[in-house]
Amino acid sequence: MTKCTRGLEALRLLREASPPFHLVLSDVYMPDMDGYRLLEQLGLEMEVPVISTQPGLTGPCHAPSAGPAALRPRLTRAPAAQ
Repeated sequence: MTKCTRGLEALRLLREASPPFHLVLSDVYMPDMDGYRLLEQLGLEMEVPVISTQPGLTGPCHAPSAGPAALRPRLTRAPAAQ
């Protein structure tokens, strides 16, 4: 297990990992790169399952870049690069 507190640090570690990581657990709120941007970047560069969470979420809510389901803890797969 590897722990990061910043999105850009996590992205760097994921890019450099050998062997690659099997799973990413990410918070929506991080300094320098939020969880949505991290998920988007991962989808462009690699295939890795991602669990995204938002602390304190108890019901539906909306974010500028995502619908209500995007803010609930979930297990998802980053979209494959085309």
